[in-house]
Amino acid sequence: MASQLRQGNAKLFSLSQGKAKPFPTEKIGQRILDSDVTYEDLSLRFLYWKDATIMGQEKIKMQQCHKIRLVNPTNDGRYSIVYAWVHQKFGALMQVTGYNRDGKLLKRFHITDIMEVNKVQTIKKMNIETYKPGSNKVIGITYLEFTKPKKLGL
Repeated sequence: MASQLRQGNAKLFSLSQGKAKPFPTEKIGQRILDSDVTYEDLSLRFLYWKDATIMGQEKIKMQQCHKIRLVNPTNDGRYSIVYAWVHQKFGALMQVTGYNRDGKLLKRFHITDIMEVNKVQTIKKMNIETYKPGSNKVIGITYLEFTKPKKLGL
């Protein structure tokens, strides 16, 4: 999977024999390898939806964050509305919640550790909780850990 992410536009592509083809929209919300993570989750494409609105400020893990509301501009994927909490000082993603078209909570992402890559704060460790729609019951949790990219030797 590859992505082309621009403000207001997030396109996913699959790579086959070195060629990029548009990623099938029906697969965007599918789980990867029987985990709680979907292609939509892994790409974080909702961060690039246009017309984001800052809803205010809230604390996440004792850290002051901007609460941002993002609305899906298409019918692709499982999320209709996403809320993201971004650290005010470092600009790092702290938490994300995703809701379906009926306003029911589907997922909650907890960023538990961050790292610096090329002078930018990014995700190092993250837990993704899947909820039974219409309840606060967690029905699955996946833990992700990312490593810094390695420099290619020439």
